[in-house]
Amino acid sequence: MNADLKVGSVEETITVSGESPIVDVQSGARQSVLRQEVLTGIPTGRTQFTAATLIPGMNLNNQDVGGTNIINTTGGSMTIHGSNANDQRVMIDGLSTANSELAGQASNFLPNMGSTQEMAVDYSTGTADQMTGGVRINMIPREGGNTFRGSIFGTAANSSFQGSNYVQDLKDRGLRTPNSIKMNYDFNPGVGGPLKENKVWFYASGRWVKPRTTSAGCSTTRTPAFRTCGPTIQISRAPHT
Repeated sequence: MNADLKVGSVEETITVSGESPIVDVQSGARQSVLRQEVLTGIPTGRTQFTAATLIPGMNLNNQDVGGTNIINTTGGSMTIHGSNANDQRVMIDGLSTANSELAGQASNFLPNMGSTQEMAVDYSTGTADQMTGGVRINMIPREGGNTFRGSIFGTAANSSFQGSNYVQDLKDRGLRTPNSIKMNYDFNPGVGGPLKENKVWFYASGRWVKPRTTSAGCSTTRTPAFRTCGPTIQISRAPHT
């Protein structure tokens, strides 16, 4: 049987569709959640403030450098988009850690990052249960499960790990010694598991942290009463005319 096969017609269909964008007309609140893998993986000090600075636009009054800033271990003021530093609040699972110091933004609380599952940071248009409009950090604790699991974090550094910018110009102006690290360490173990499977779990963690530094111009002995400090360096400039 002889037959001829001819090329059929080629057709192409293009469908164009459009949808209106979804606009949230219910809330203007903005929240960023920092999970455990971020809290343990970032190369910075293990505090709620150093972690929250990962959010674009967040400002911290005392930046931490290598975990050496003693103020940032227990305090600090965070602002964003021109907010008031006095409106900052730090919470644990919704419970405020504020003390009576200042306007309530200080808590003098060093978090146990080993027992923190995640951090929820509200940084714009807080919810109705917020008494202030500043940055709110809520630390969510870890929970145990039906499997025993644990973790250990440890780090340490002394002056041998520190560089120096003690140049001759500083010596000539009277600075006897620069800022220096004496000993910083952080040891943070944790373990959790079942007390009764499918019913009762536990998670326990401890943290031992100590930053020891020497301020510029100071020399210390074993007795704090004999601490001496050099003159304060002041740089003055003539006013522009």
